[in-house]
Amino acid sequence: EAGVTLAMGTDTQIDPAMGDNAHELEIYVEYGMTPAEALATATRNAAVALGREDDLGTLEAGKYADLVARIQAVE
Repeated sequence: EAGVTLAMGTDTQIDPAMGDNAHELEIYVEYGMTPAEALATATRNAAVALGREDDLGTLEAGKYADLVARIQAVE
């Protein structure tokens, strides 16, 4: 609402614990972000905050990326 761009950080030892990034994204959604907005904090927005948006942050040809896809059966 205030027009601030949020980028996920990983330098905390409080809740959520260090390395529990997925839980942090869930918290963002609980507090009103859409899932897409929450994901952007850890990808595009983080790259912009680091000044690396030309080579990180989005899935585009020529950019660096680590991607894990998980398929889970629907029961």
